[in-house]
Amino acid sequence: MKVLLLGTIVSDDQRESFLEKGISPAPADIAQKYLITSLVKNNDVDSVHTISSARIKTYPSVKIKKVKTQKWSFGESEVNTVGFLNLPLINIVSRQHNIISEARKWARMHKNDEVAIIAYSLHTPFLKAAIAVKKIIKNAKISVIIADLPKYMSTGNAVRRMLKKIDEGTIKRLMPSVDKFILYSKYMAQAYNLPSEKWIVMEGLFDADRLDTTETEKYSERVCIYAGNLNPKYAIGTLIEAFERTSVQDARLWIFGNPEAGERLKEQYSECKRFEYKGMLLPEEMFRVMQKARLLINPRPSTLPLSRYSFPSKTFEYMASGTPVLMTKLPSLPEEYCPYLYLFEDESIDGFARTLENVLSLSDDELNEMGRRARLFIKEQKNSDAQVKKIIDFIIKD
Repeated sequence: MKVLLLGTIVSDDQRESFLEKGISPAPADIAQKYLITSLVKNNDVDSVHTISSARIKTYPSVKIKKVKTQKWSFGESEVNTVGFLNLPLINIVSRQHNIISEARKWARMHKNDEVAIIAYSLHTPFLKAAIAVKKIIKNAKISVIIADLPKYMSTGNAVRRMLKKIDEGTIKRLMPSVDKFILYSKYMAQAYNLPSEKWIVMEGLFDADRLDTTETEKYSERVCIYAGNLNPKYAIGTLIEAFERTSVQDARLWIFGNPEAGERLKEQYSECKRFEYKGMLLPEEMFRVMQKARLLINPRPSTLPLSRYSFPSKTFEYMASGTPVLMTKLPSLPEEYCPYLYLFEDESIDGFARTLENVLSLSDDELNEMGRRARLFIKEQKNSDAQVKKIIDFIIKD
C-alpha cells in the first residue's frame, strides 16, 4: 500500500526561518514526523509521500507575505511543502488550491496502486484534496487523524470567527467521504456522532528511538517547566501565582513559548520572583532542557470544553523525557496513564500551591523513579511504531 500523508510539516530551514520571526514550531508537526518515521517502517506500507502546507497566522499578524514551495525529504518520505500567498482571505484560496493541485498530480501517478490517504487534522483543504484523489483512484481509502476539534481552535476577530463557522459547516458536509477516523479522545466520536466501527482512539505519537535511558544531570535548583501555548485560558497565571505561595525555596518555574505572549507574562507577573520566561526553543533543544528539569507541568484546566476533545501532545513529550510530570486530570486522559503522573486535585491557586509543595517535597530518588516509569510506559506501550501499526491495521480492515 502506498500512503499519501496530508499535513503541515516544514523543512528545518523553513522552521528556523519561522522561529526567527517568532512563529512557534507546532506540536502537530513533531507528531507528523513520528508518524512518517513509523509509516515507512510498517510492513504493509510500500512508500510514503507527504504533501504539506505550513499552518501560520496571516500577514500582518506574522511578517510573511509569501510562503515558498519546497521539495525535500524526511527520512524515506518525499515531501512537497506547497507555497501560498499569505495575505488576508487570499491565503485561504491560494493554500487550498495548491494542496489540491499537488494531490491530483500524485494521484495520476498512482492510478493502479492500492492507496491510503491520511490527513493530519480535520482541515478543509486536506479533506478536499483527499476527495480529489479518490475521484482519480476509486478504491483509495481516506483516514483522518483528529488531534483537536476545529471549533475549539477558533481565534481572532468577528470576521475570522464567522469564516471559521462557515468552515465548520463545510467540514461536516465533507466528513461522510472519510472512511476511518483516528481520534485523540473518545469524546470526539460523540461530538460528530461517529459509528463505532469508523473510529479508534490514539492519544499521540512518540518516536521510541529518541529515548535515551542514560540518566541526565539535573539543574542545581529545582527547576519546573511549562512549555507550550501561553494563552491565559490554559491557567498559566494560576500556575505562576501558585509558585509564589510555595515554601520550597529553591523551586523555580521556567516558562517557554511564544515571545510576544511571554513578554506579556513578564510584565503582568513582574512581582513574581520565582518565575522566568525563557523564550522559545526548537523541539530538540526543548527536549534536552526538559530532561534536566525536576518537574514538568501542564496546568490546563479540566473544565475547559476543549479538554474533553483533545489530548495535549506535550503529555507524550513530557513523559518520554524521563522527568516526572504534574498535570490536571483532563477528561480525555485515559486511566492507564494515571499511575505514571502526579495530578492536581484542586485547580485553584491554593490547590496548585499545595500539590506543588507535596510533589517538590519528595526525594530526588522518588521523583526520578516516577520519571523513569513514565518514560518506560511511553517506550513500551505508546511508541510510534505500535501506534502506527494500530492505525494501519484499522485502515486496511474491511
